[in-house]
Amino acid sequence: MLILCHKYKTMKMKQILKFALFVCLISNCSSSDSVAPPVPKPVAFNDLYTTLQNREIVITDILSNDDNTEGTSLEINTTNTKGEVVNNNGVITFTPENNFIGTDSFIYTICETVQNNCSTATVFIEVERGVTSIAVEDNYTTIANKTLTIDDLTANDVLESNVTITSVDKIASTEGNISLEGNIVTYIPKTDFVGEDTFTYTICDDNDNCSSAPVIITVEEGINAVDDNYNASNTVAITITDLLSNDVIIAGTTILELDTNGTQGNAELQGDGSVIYVPQMGFTGVDTFTYTICDDDTQNSSCSTANVNITVAAGVNFNIPEALENYYSDVLFVEDATIMLEEIQDVTQMKHTTILTYGQRHNFLYDADEDLSNTANVILMYSGESRDEREWTSDSNSHTPQTFNTEHVYPRSLLAEGDMGPSFSDLHHLRSCDATVNSDRSNFPFVDGSGSYALINENTWYPGDDWKGDVARMILYLNVRYGETFNKVGTLELFLKWNREDPVSEFEEQRNTIIFSAQGNRNPFIDNPFLATLIWGGDAAENKWL
Repeated sequence: MLILCHKYKTMKMKQILKFALFVCLISNCSSSDSVAPPVPKPVAFNDLYTTLQNREIVITDILSNDDNTEGTSLEINTTNTKGEVVNNNGVITFTPENNFIGTDSFIYTICETVQNNCSTATVFIEVERGVTSIAVEDNYTTIANKTLTIDDLTANDVLESNVTITSVDKIASTEGNISLEGNIVTYIPKTDFVGEDTFTYTICDDNDNCSSAPVIITVEEGINAVDDNYNASNTVAITITDLLSNDVIIAGTTILELDTNGTQGNAELQGDGSVIYVPQMGFTGVDTFTYTICDDDTQNSSCSTANVNITVAAGVNFNIPEALENYYSDVLFVEDATIMLEEIQDVTQMKHTTILTYGQRHNFLYDADEDLSNTANVILMYSGESRDEREWTSDSNSHTPQTFNTEHVYPRSLLAEGDMGPSFSDLHHLRSCDATVNSDRSNFPFVDGSGSYALINENTWYPGDDWKGDVARMILYLNVRYGETFNKVGTLELFLKWNREDPVSEFEEQRNTIIFSAQGNRNPFIDNPFLATLIWGGDAAENKWL
């Protein structure tokens, strides 16, 4: 910047001017430096808000009527305040004192921080009397085609004295008819309607303070007894504990009575809701009685009746070994082939509680196939060789040599679900087998023959005289457990023949016991080959339960 100065003749004045110029230059001074304008002072103005008794208010605009509030801080003073005030970054929440009605207040101060100019104002809050009776949502359940009477609609409401139900909104309900008499509401669902319906009701007190709430009605299908079918032996009584399991019921549904008029046997209702049926001695055929169920709704109980049909077949008396009594305790042994098949299917499927993975077979298979005379070896399928149990083939097996693998007696490629279903890893048809013999067998179906195992006509397989019974009982098991068909691997007649001709061995019994401990179920045809005769007929196989 230029500095205008007078010229002085004296050397001293020149020196002074030079010094002044030097100071000005290094100080970046100017002959026209500006002065910062003053900061506007904030001005707070009083505020007035309104809320209802026992209801908080959130104030977000407390500074909206104040001046020069930009950049200001806000402080609250509640020294003389009855209620509670919370300041959350300028958002003020005021909660009135419980049941307080009247005017409350608090003071706030705003300050700008540059020159510390402040201003103070008062917030007045009018707490007015609100709706003291509050209607609360209700939920009810009723049955299709059944009238619902509601006499406790206000039971969960917040009520002052002298509160009444003044109206119900009938228009809101689309699936029923509603009427109000006094404080009692009657709801009638449309014919056969099942689902959810809604209406609203309004309550008012003597001061005309009113409140409304919705009523949600769930209309369920009415109770409906459904016919039941059971099997029975004509030699023993049966106890029916699941009579209601297929019925449509609601809470409080009970069996009211039995009607045994015309029933051949005797049926009695027990205190726990079960029914004991005793067939008539010597009777076979279908016996029937009826039962009636009712709900316990005292307003308008509904009832329904159904038939119980019991197919009574001639019983078979078995002397089941004590070790197996518990396993077969729920099985009905009768001469009727259809019933017998159902019974064996049920026990075999329901007892199969552990489904193994294919890899888990190594944990049990070699114990099941253990040589009865050498516990370090396994007996190989078809060849009957005793082989070191460590020689199983797998990348995870470090032992050398590896000479045998796992044979699926019902070939894995022919299983209905292939490698994806539980039959793939079911130990009851997995056997240790020489790798070469297993390859020779491939997935060829079984045919009859004699002597040792053999590939016949390059497309069928004979398992050998000592193994044909094992094969038959494994295939029969696969049928009752999974429904695997016989014609993929032979014929039913062939397997029934082998089941008769080759009795159960001690080795098979060992396998059945080990696999039972692993899977939870047994091969019933190893326990008693005669069960196959009861189911599929033909000449009688060995009966181990005489």
